[in-house]
Amino acid sequence: MCITKKQNNGLKIYSGNMVYLNGFTLVEALIYTAIIAIVASSFISFGILILELRSKSVAIGEININAQSALNIISSKIKLAESVGFPTVGATSSILVLNMVDGSTTTMEIVDNILVIKEGGVQINITNNNILISNLEFVYIFSDGNSASVRIYFNIAYNSEMENYQKNIQTTVSLRR
Repeated sequence: MCITKKQNNGLKIYSGNMVYLNGFTLVEALIYTAIIAIVASSFISFGILILELRSKSVAIGEININAQSALNIISSKIKLAESVGFPTVGATSSILVLNMVDGSTTTMEIVDNILVIKEGGVQINITNNNILISNLEFVYIFSDGNSASVRIYFNIAYNSEMENYQKNIQTTVSLRR
């Protein structure tokens, strides 16, 4: 039997009823497409997960930095104060007024969900716009004739609809008179 070879548009035809194709069968094409789709969806899912984790990490970092900064500033102002003007002893307030050694007053409160200090008519933001402060409470604690303290409590949250991370902060700071 003599084998002859003819080539016609990518189809190799051999005599003796042997036919070879230069391409994929439908089943092979479907399998390769399914494998590529699975790998691509895995990469996309992994990428989305990384972006979500990065976003959450940024929110946590921003909250921690702003909380620590706010506590440091509030604590230093309380320690430098001569006395507490408001609230009265044992009372709770969302505003703290400190009477400073030089006769001026320093006020701390929330304005538009931002923790601010007012000194000499100037308002200074302690936290930034990425952070929401709520439930601010100052309690003036007077334990005896020689020591006075202020308990501070507030809730701090990241200002984003996507990230719902928040933290409750509470500490007590004594006046140094």
